[in-house]
Amino acid sequence: MVELRKCACPLAINGVDRRGKYRNHEALGTRELDIAGELLRKIDLGEPSTPPAPVRVSIVDAFERFKLILTGQKQVQPQSIRHNVDPLQKSMLASAKHKGIEWMDQVDQGFVDQWVGTWTLASSTRAMRMSTLSQFLTVALTRRWVQQVPELMKPKTHQGGTTRPFDLEHEDAKILAAAWKWETAAPYARMKPSPWMKMPRMATGFLYLLRATGMRFSDAMRFDPRALVKRNVRGREVYCYYEPHQVKTGASVFIPLSAEMAAPIVNAPRLTERYPFWDGVTPTNAWNARFGRCVTPLLETVSGVANIHPHRFRDTFACDLLDRNISIRTVSRLLGHKSIATTIKYYEHWVRGDQDRLVDTLMDAWDVDKSKVVKMR
Repeated sequence: MVELRKCACPLAINGVDRRGKYRNHEALGTRELDIAGELLRKIDLGEPSTPPAPVRVSIVDAFERFKLILTGQKQVQPQSIRHNVDPLQKSMLASAKHKGIEWMDQVDQGFVDQWVGTWTLASSTRAMRMSTLSQFLTVALTRRWVQQVPELMKPKTHQGGTTRPFDLEHEDAKILAAAWKWETAAPYARMKPSPWMKMPRMATGFLYLLRATGMRFSDAMRFDPRALVKRNVRGREVYCYYEPHQVKTGASVFIPLSAEMAAPIVNAPRLTERYPFWDGVTPTNAWNARFGRCVTPLLETVSGVANIHPHRFRDTFACDLLDRNISIRTVSRLLGHKSIATTIKYYEHWVRGDQDRLVDTLMDAWDVDKSKVVKMR
C-alpha cells in the first residue's frame, strides 16, 4: 500500500508500491496532487519519476493568474489587490523590462535581490510587499512557472502599530472648528477647484463622519445617510448605522452616532443620489489623493495642526474612547476589526486603566525606602 501525505513540504510516498519496492518517505518534488498522481503512475510502470518541465509563463500572465487565485481561493478583496499586488506587479515589470526579462523562468536570485534592493518604502509597507512577493513566488513554484524560488530575507519591522491620534486636549477641537471656516478662509480662493473645495459643507460633513465613526476612508466614501436609523435611547436621540461589508476586510460594523455629530453629516450636500461624499466612479486611492491635495493643506493652515490625514481621525476615535475607560473589546467592535488582537496591536498602550496601573506601580517604586536601594559603586 502507498500512503500519499501532504504537508508544507513537497508530497512524498511511503510504503510498498505495486512493484513490491519499499519507499520510505520518498519526495516527489511537487505539491500538486495531479502531478503527484502522474508520478505515481510512472513509478508503477517503472518509468523515470521526474517532475514535468516547468510551463513557460510570462510575468504579466503570472500576476493575472495570481490575482485570480487570491480572489477565488482566499476571497481577497479587490481593494487589497489594488493596494498590494498591483504596485508589486508594476514595480517588477519595470525592473524586468530594464533587464530584458519577460518570462517567469528568467526570474532568478540575482534579479530579485537587485530589484528588491531598489525599493524605497516604509518598513511596514516593505514588510507587506515582501509578504505578497513571497506568496506570488510560492504560487509560481507550485504551478511550475519557475523551477526554484529565490530566497527572501524577512524584513525588519517595528513592533506594534503606528498609531498617531490627534491630541485630544489641543488638536482635536481645533480641527473640527477649522472645518467650519473654509468658506471664509483666505487660502480658499487660491485652491485648485475640486468637489471638496466647491462644496466646503460637504467636506465638513465628511470630516465629522471620519471623527465620529472611526471609519476608514474607503468605507466613509461609501457611507449612505439613508441607512441611518433614528432611535430614542434613554430620552436622547441616537442615529445608528450598520455597514455589512467593509471594503478592506469584508467584516461588518455597527456604529451609533449622537444627534450633534450626525447633523453636519446628514445635512451635507450630496455628490450623487446614493453617496454624499463620493462620485461612485473615481477609484478610492485617487479620491484619497484629491482629499490630501485640497482639504489637508487648507485644514492645516486654518487649524494650525500639522500632518492631518484621514486615518488619524480613526486613531483619534479609538484613543478617545479608550481614554474614557471604554473596554478595548468594545472599541474593537466599533472599529470593525475581525479580531481583537488587531485592536490590541495598535491601541493597547492607549488603554487608560493600563496607563494608570503603570503610573501607580512606578510611584510605589519611587516611594521605596532609599536605604533599601542598592548603591552603585
